[in-house]
Amino acid sequence: MRNVYGDVNNSDSTRLRLFFLLEKIIGDNSGRHYQELKRLFRVSREELDDYRLRKLKQLITFAYKHVEFYRNRFRSAGVSPDEIKQLSDIERFPITTKQDLQNHKNALISDCHRKTHLYEYSTGGSTGEPTKVYRTSEENDRFHASMLMLKYFIGFDPVCREIMISGSPFDNTNLLGLMGRRIKRKNWIIMKKISEQNLKNCINEIKRFRPAILRGYTNILLLLCSYLKDKPTDIPAPELVGNASETMWESDRETISATFGAPTHNFYITSDIGFIGVECAPGSGLHLNDSCLLVEVVNNGQSASTGVRGEILVTQLDNFAMPLIRCAVGDIGALTDNPCQCGRKGMRLEQLVGRTVDLLMDSDGRMITGDSFGLLFKDYDMIRRFQVEQFSPNEAVIRLDTSLKPNDKVINELRSKISNIFGRGIEFQIDTDTPLSLTPLNKLRRIIRRFPIKEIYQ
Repeated sequence: MRNVYGDVNNSDSTRLRLFFLLEKIIGDNSGRHYQELKRLFRVSREELDDYRLRKLKQLITFAYKHVEFYRNRFRSAGVSPDEIKQLSDIERFPITTKQDLQNHKNALISDCHRKTHLYEYSTGGSTGEPTKVYRTSEENDRFHASMLMLKYFIGFDPVCREIMISGSPFDNTNLLGLMGRRIKRKNWIIMKKISEQNLKNCINEIKRFRPAILRGYTNILLLLCSYLKDKPTDIPAPELVGNASETMWESDRETISATFGAPTHNFYITSDIGFIGVECAPGSGLHLNDSCLLVEVVNNGQSASTGVRGEILVTQLDNFAMPLIRCAVGDIGALTDNPCQCGRKGMRLEQLVGRTVDLLMDSDGRMITGDSFGLLFKDYDMIRRFQVEQFSPNEAVIRLDTSLKPNDKVINELRSKISNIFGRGIEFQIDTDTPLSLTPLNKLRRIIRRFPIKEIYQ
């Protein structure tokens, strides 16, 4: 295992310099931004926080002057840019919700920019209507530079061999884009349809490409593990296996690590924000992308104490075309300031429980995380994937994707164990016939709650 922060080579590889040269030829400046982010990675905590405070002041001042939505919100809340004296002063400002982003699209774009001249990015819409965000060309370059920094963070060359397995299409028809991907040595495998042949093709491509980093939707990685069970595992072990979009629970880690012979890391990346955090070692907690973001955790609108779960808010320090200030990204987690084994200072996300809509409720009103079901079902070889959907505090259905039809004994055994998780008073069905529902980007939401709850942080 790498000594992540101590062994990072500060010099750039020839391949990375070649990639930045290609980027410069087509008018991108990601190389310049990458060098700046790498410099910030090496500075003292005090210097980094001074930089972040300057950026935060600039952002809040700009948003007040040039973004109608924030100007109105700040005035209604009785706050002004002059109140930002330290990073924690951001807590005085109002929270921006996903509904705000959807309902006030034009009012969130600064009057210094024309929407038609901006890059548009959209979330997958896995929990409802997709959210669109906009960036300038320069901000887009900064965004891509931070994504390259993700691998540098964990001790890898940003252009090391990487395979990304997803269920959404990727536009690879542009010649320069293809050249860039070839230089970066990043290979995308698109699994639009799950079938034994597609799983076999995916395994063959992993064997051929021999990636240092293997990343994918967690549910697809688990399907590959199921496919490989009891088969000769002659896959060259990657140095790291990471998730994409879907959090890896502890029950997932054990299966994936054993199958691929590599440590597992959780990556915290969203399509609208980008690189938020990454583990330096399995289970270490997520180091935050502090150079580009300000991350908070709030409980009922108030700043949560370290170690206490709450809703995650993100302020993007580099996006002025459409500022995202205290944006509720829809995830639940807890911050910690305990020292990390790697030696890097700063807050980490100690827990990333999942999305706010992906927590269930037991019969006593307590929250249930999806890992409770993951730990249960991983002991049944016939269960490839599952989906738990709770419609109300007393009604749920558990859908199972199985390789064999479970007999009555197995069903009764599962029913008893599921009852222990939910508690008495919750009626549920076990459905082995209905296909699991996927999002528009072919992601599997393993946990779905269809009703609101007031308190989700216990």
